[in-house]
Amino acid sequence: MESNTNNKIYLLYAFKNKEAAKKRIKRIKRPVYWIYFGRDYVNLKEWEAYLKEGFIRISYSKELQDIATKLLKSYVEWVAGLSLEYKSISWWSSLIAEKNTAVYSLYHNICYFYIAQNIKIPFNSDLIIIAESKFLLWTIAEKTDFKDKIQWIVKPSKLFSFFHWIIKMVLVWGYFFLNGMKEILLAKLTKDSKNIINKKAEKKRVLIHTCIEENYFGPDGKAHDRYFTVLPDKLRDLGCEVIVIPWLFNIKRSYHKALKWFREHRGDYLIPVDYYNLYDYLWAASKVIKQILLPSNDHYFQGMDISLLIKEIRRIQALNIGAAKFVCYYRLIKKLSNSGIKFDIFIDTFENMIPEKPQVIAFREYMPEVKTIGFQHYIAPYPLWLCLYTTEKESNIAPLPDFIVCNSNFTRKIFIDNGFPQEKLRVGPSLRYLSLMSGIKNKTSGNCVLVVLTLDQNAVIETIYKILDAFEKEEEIKFLLKPHPMMDSNNWKKITNKFLFPSHMIITNESMDKIIEKAICAIVMVSTSALELLFRGVPVIMLGRETDFDMNPLSWFSELRGPVYTKEELRKELFEVISRKDEFFSQAYMFSKRYYDLCLNNVDDNSLSQFTLVQNRL
Repeated sequence: MESNTNNKIYLLYAFKNKEAAKKRIKRIKRPVYWIYFGRDYVNLKEWEAYLKEGFIRISYSKELQDIATKLLKSYVEWVAGLSLEYKSISWWSSLIAEKNTAVYSLYHNICYFYIAQNIKIPFNSDLIIIAESKFLLWTIAEKTDFKDKIQWIVKPSKLFSFFHWIIKMVLVWGYFFLNGMKEILLAKLTKDSKNIINKKAEKKRVLIHTCIEENYFGPDGKAHDRYFTVLPDKLRDLGCEVIVIPWLFNIKRSYHKALKWFREHRGDYLIPVDYYNLYDYLWAASKVIKQILLPSNDHYFQGMDISLLIKEIRRIQALNIGAAKFVCYYRLIKKLSNSGIKFDIFIDTFENMIPEKPQVIAFREYMPEVKTIGFQHYIAPYPLWLCLYTTEKESNIAPLPDFIVCNSNFTRKIFIDNGFPQEKLRVGPSLRYLSLMSGIKNKTSGNCVLVVLTLDQNAVIETIYKILDAFEKEEEIKFLLKPHPMMDSNNWKKITNKFLFPSHMIITNESMDKIIEKAICAIVMVSTSALELLFRGVPVIMLGRETDFDMNPLSWFSELRGPVYTKEELRKELFEVISRKDEFFSQAYMFSKRYYDLCLNNVDDNSLSQFTLVQNRL
């Protein structure tokens, strides 16, 4: 903060006591600058609508990306140091160890805190800092050189915050146990003796853990796996017995109906709750609740005292019943081992996240003969997705699978550069991109703008806000808004209820193939589909985040344009693409010719052999 004894810095929690806060804000002398720290775009827009005349918002979109990139390596090394100290199942299933920056994270608040300490405002001007994190505000108030200038607009109570967390702990874990008992009961009601997995198999036995959404349950009665696609059938063709552990995600049917579907495919599915009891849930919960102590003590990062920020994440991760669900897999594998059930290979998706780690820990301890394989399934990961970074020392102790099968040579190189051991990385098939296997497309026409919407609800809302703001009256341009097929229907309804869409903006559930035929270009925020669209000949405009990290898979390619952030930048970019469409179609085609073979790998016997460990390649 620029040194000025006349500056006042007002702190405001973004959510509570808004009306009381607004009354006090009215008394602040104007003009006054303000800044918003947090990922909730709706809340940002609400404050922006109120703070108009005499209030000047500080935008830091591009600066945030620069800071996040600048601090990235140091942060990964700092977390790796903690991993060397703790290295338990509680630690590996914690949010801090996971480093997942696609959701609210410690790294977000560290970057916000960094920005707060370096804000430059004009002489004799005041500043309002609005934040979604009370702990970030307390850190700014207590851990900065300008704490003597701080005034609270509405000061949150630390004691109230603690008791609120205690109540939430009781409610959240109560739900976890009740829901677990319900799932066990439903499993018993649907199970019969024919569903039991045999202890031994005559063939090589492969266990696959996969994320299952509604489209998995094909109308033809067959499974349609979004991530592994043809792999299970190909492995069966090679003479393997394949058994799937289903991880249900945003399914539309009831849990009971999903279980019945699995039971109809006898011998193909291993249902975890068939093996659980109350103690398993209590054990998993204890491992997650223990994260309230991880890491302990005070901590500094880049000279910043981040102890309060860590305290907040410790509380959040101790509420993470989603992590407990996967920690239960440790108990599952222990019980399978004790029952004498044998496997040869275990395959999971690989994103270096919580849902993968307890299984690897358990297999190492109870079935060390099983080869564990992670499938890195993205055509291009996000550079600011920090869970896909590690260090040499951390990778030596981390629960990484025995081998990581990468989507292509391109992603293998990224993982090597990001700290993963080269000897673990293999190049396998591009299973998720079968539609691209026919070759690159030389697109020559299109009259609609495809707007790709992701699973991240904040990103969806921000995208829609920015599209409506920039093109509310552009009736001659038709926009096709494509929701993510795995988006929860209730959440999608809540999102769309916030907006009134003009006639030239159409929400469509058409297949991507049909939409691409119509598209003159695509507008994308936080989606790995951006590179896939380029390979299909569609020019892509990346939309940057206002107060969040850009998850931009195209930033690996220096020749491509960076994201646009403002209404004016978006309008200029889109009209340039439309006016020079032939040139942009040609650029997409030439880009595809250059990178297609590097970024994609065929599905053939050689690439599939990386899963069966028949050959030791790369």
